[in-house]
Amino acid sequence: EFSQDLNNLEKEDKDLKTDPKSVKFTSIEKTDQKPIINPQKIDRPIYEPDPGAIFQKELNVSYYQPKKAEIKNVEPLLTEMVIVPGGSYTRGSDSGSRDEKPKHKVTINSFALDIHSVTNEQFVRFLEFMGGEKNSDNNDIIRLRNSRIKRTAGKLIIESGYVKHPVVGITWYGAQAYAKWVGKRLPAEAEWETAATGGEDSAEYPTGLDIDHTQANFFNSDTTSVMSYPPNGYGLYDVVGNVYEWCEDWYAYNFYDISMQEPENPTGPKQGVYRVLRGGCWKSLKEDMRCAHRHRNNPGTVNGTYGFRCATDVS
Repeated sequence: EFSQDLNNLEKEDKDLKTDPKSVKFTSIEKTDQKPIINPQKIDRPIYEPDPGAIFQKELNVSYYQPKKAEIKNVEPLLTEMVIVPGGSYTRGSDSGSRDEKPKHKVTINSFALDIHSVTNEQFVRFLEFMGGEKNSDNNDIIRLRNSRIKRTAGKLIIESGYVKHPVVGITWYGAQAYAKWVGKRLPAEAEWETAATGGEDSAEYPTGLDIDHTQANFFNSDTTSVMSYPPNGYGLYDVVGNVYEWCEDWYAYNFYDISMQEPENPTGPKQGVYRVLRGGCWKSLKEDMRCAHRHRNNPGTVNGTYGFRCATDVS
C-alpha cells in the first residue's frame, strides 16, 4: 500500500516526469491565445493559540506570547489548460428541467479551462500553504472528514490510491480561494456549459447524443483518477461525471429567461443563496450527465461529490 504525504509529492511528480512549474495549454483549433495566469495574494487565517499553552511555567512571566507559525512557501502544481474559442453557443434545453429552459443562444469570449478537475495532490499543497482548513473570513475551505485528505500528527496525508483522484469535500469558498492562489478563477456557468459540449453545439452529452459507462464515471461507487475516460472535443476530461464542479455564478431558477435577453457573456445574478454546480458526479444518474443539467447548493456546503476545475481569461 502507498500513503502519500506532502514531502513525497515532489518525488512522485519527478517519477511521473511532470514539471510542476510549467503552464501548458492546448487547443483543438490553432490559436495564438494563451491563458492569463495571475496569482493573487491570499490572506491566511489567524489561528488562536492552544489554551493549554497559556499556563505559566515561571512566576515572573506575566503574559503568554505564542510562537509565530512558520510560513511555508509552497509552489502549486498547475494543470494543463485548453482554449475554448469564443463565439455564439446554444445554452439550456427545452426538454430538461424547468431551470434549463428556454434553450437559447449566448455569446462567449474565448477562455481557457483546466483539462481535468483539481486533484488531491494539487489541493493538499494549498492546505499546507494556508496552514489549516479555513480562509481568512473563517469559512471552511474543505472538510477533511468528507475528503480523502487527512491530518495525522500534524501532517496532511492523502489516502492510499487517491493521489490523482479529484479533491472532494470542497466548499465554493475553498474552490475560489485555490483558483486565486494559482492565478486562475472559477468558470462562469455559461463558460462551463459551452466547454462541456466539446464544440458540438447540438450535443446532448459531451460525447454526443448519448453516453455510457465507458465514457464517464456515473452511477458508480466512488471517484476515479482524473483522465480515466476519453476527453471531449475540446480535450477536456471528466467534464461530466466523477465530481460536480463549482462555478463562479450565483444560481437563479429562472435566470435563463434573463440571459436570453442579455446574451453577452452572462454571469448569473448579482446575489443569491446558492452557487452553481455542474457536471454530475460518480453516483449521478445518466440524465445528470447532460451538458444542460444544472445543480446548486449553499457555498459553504461540502460532501464527497463536490470538486472543481479552474478557468482563466486569455490574451
